Amino acid sequence: MKNLLHLFLCCFLLPSSWSWAESRTDSEVRFGTFAHPPYAYELDSGEQVGSLYEVANAILRQAGLQGKNEVLPTKRLFQQLKNGMSDCSLMIKNEITKSNFNLIEPIGEIVSTGITAKPGVRLESYDDLEEIIIAVPRGIYIYSPFDQDKSLNKVATNDYGHSAVMLGRGRVDAMAGVVESMLFNVHKQDVKVGESLIFSTYPIWMLCARDALPESTLIRLQSAVKSLREDGTIRQIFLSHAE
Repeated sequence: MKNLLHLFLCCFLLPSSWSWAESRTDSEVRFGTFAHPPYAYELDSGEQVGSLYEVANAILRQAGLQGKNEVLPTKRLFQQLKNGMSDCSLMIKNEITKSNFNLIEPIGEIVSTGITAKPGVRLESYDDLEEIIIAVPRGIYIYSPFDQDKSLNKVATNDYGHSAVMLGRGRVDAMAGVVESMLFNVHKQDVKVGESLIFSTYPIWMLCARDALPESTLIRLQSAVKSLREDGTIRQIFLSHAE
């Protein structure tokens, strides 16, 4: 399979989640949202916003359910779902998520991965990457063979914001990752960009950990996603965070 951003792999646990899980009812759902703008981020005021963060909250409201929506580092979210410390999330549908979780309903949006370059850099094929320096956020899996390709000149960065800063300062020629996150960050940093080379495009689904929730709750969540997708609410939320 073409490794995307395995969208969320890793290792830390949050022990405080256990006490909440023990006391919750069937109408309470623990959502997790991965911490990458524009999907989840903080405003200067400290308010938490973001397209996936707000869609998850809208799903809970539409379904008449309560719970919490925790913004987590990319590497932690996958493991929390695997370990039963989070119930549901909005992630891409690929071989990894299909084999690990219950896919509930598509939200009607997509995620693209690839390379975004500074103006003047031609990106027509994978071969064009051989002559440029590419910023790659740590812990992000983008595409095979790119992830395993040691012949390319790749520079590790802390996150998309760091990649955008390096691109703006001329330290690199391009940045790799989720295209929507890259464009959001370069816009925020007021960095000019040129062409993008798209590797893969995947649909975003609502998914839940196996055996985490009763069937009646899953049905309510599925119905809520369908309603919000069909009435345009999800599309409007995504548009409000588009750059």
